[in-house]
Amino acid sequence: APLYGLAALFYIVMTLGLTRLGAMLERRVQAYR
Repeated sequence: APLYGLAALFYIVMTLGLTRLGAMLERRVQAYR
């Protein structure tokens, strides 16, 4: 059970991190245009 919770937490953190990274890259691209 604890392993499943850890995997879910890791998945959520990765998803949020990728979303923030994508938004940051998009803003950077718009700034260059």
